[in-house]
This record gives sequence, C-alpha cells and structure tokens, in this order.
Amino acid sequence: MRTVMCTALLCSTALRPRCAPQPLLAVADPLLRAVVVGGGPAGGAAALALHRLGWSVKVFEKRSDWEADSRSAWSVTLTKRAFDTLEALDVDCAELEGVQLEGQVIMGAAPGGKPISSPMQFRNINLSTQRIAKLLIRTARERGIEVGFEHECLGVNQRRDDAPSCVRFLRSDGKLVEEEAELVVGADGANSAVRASLQRSAFGFEVVQDFEGSPQFRIATLATDGSTQRL
Repeated sequence: MRTVMCTALLCSTALRPRCAPQPLLAVADPLLRAVVVGGGPAGGAAALALHRLGWSVKVFEKRSDWEADSRSAWSVTLTKRAFDTLEALDVDCAELEGVQLEGQVIMGAAPGGKPISSPMQFRNINLSTQRIAKLLIRTARERGIEVGFEHECLGVNQRRDDAPSCVRFLRSDGKLVEEEAELVVGADGANSAVRASLQRSAFGFEVVQDFEGSPQFRIATLATDGSTQRL
C-alpha cells in the first residue's frame, strides 16, 4: 500500500511524478484500487488522472454535494500550468468563468533596479475553488468514478508489506464505512485525517500548522519496499 499527499491546487500524482513512484501509478489494472480522500480541486484532479491510468478510483468528501453546497470557498487564480493540467485530463474548461486578470508579468530587474515586465500571454482567471471542484467531480462521475459526499475520514490503517490499507469513514447518517485500497491519496485539506494517520504510523513524517491553519511540512520520509522516498 502507498499513501500520497496531494495538497497543491490541481496537483495530481500522475501529472507530478515527484509525488509517488511512477511505476506504481502507470498501470492499467482495474483490480488496483485507489481511494482519494477529499473532493476538492486537488482530489478531483488526482482521481481523474488515476482513472485515466487504469486505476479503479473512489472519491470521498466530508462536505455535502458541491452541486447543492452554497457555502463560500477560497478564491484562487488559475494560470497556464493549471489549464495545461485540466487539458491533459480532457476536462472542458468552458464553464470556468471568473475574473480575467490582465496586466504585466515581472520578469526581473534591469541594471539600476528598474523592473523588466511583459504583458500576460496566457489566460489567467480568478474564481472560487468550489467552481473548480464542481467541474472536476461532475466530470469524474460522467467517467464512472464513484463519488461519496458526507463521508468524514477517520483515519487510514496502513498494513505492512503489499496488503491493501483500510480507510475508515463516518457517514452523515452515523454509519461506519471501510474501504480497502492499494493507493490512498490524501487531499483532505489543512486538518487532514490522512496526514494525521501518517504522523502516527510513518517514521520521520511530521507536519505542523501555524496560527492561520496553513500546513507547514518539515519532512516526510516514508519507507517504500525497504527504500526511502521523500515527498
């Protein structure tokens, strides 16, 4: 079993090979299961990327369905890198409407300190993360990926050797749900239950949060088949 933390916006394990050993991900075996904890932009992108590689994927999110959830969300800016990621996942970005950003990009400084700038060459828009999550989860459902909302992750039981791990969820109706998977992707935000499980069970893994609630990684060293892998 492997656990991968996926915290950056639209950072998927398949499109960012540093996040996990590529041979682990580049398979086409529907018997290999992946559980993605968190249905936001990062979790949605990771789910689509893994499904594209042939994994059997399930996504679980603790909040209610994005289609019905009207609560506020963080505002972010999508740049060329994000749109390239969405294009690689065959996601239709036509409905991603937001505030178009225009202006100059600071390229550096000339002798004497005068900044060197250039007009923005690519589409850059500012919008709510919820809009991005809605699009990705809707696309995931259209491709047959199972998505479960109102599932709060309680933790991950990492088993030794190649045995699948067990991810435990508490549904909104009080029922306990357990899912086994060969790969667990933690995309469940600042107060991550997946991260907390890693801290308890993975030697050398430590993460602290500052007073604003932002996670600050110190080091993440996970044992992988007798070797060491840094995330």
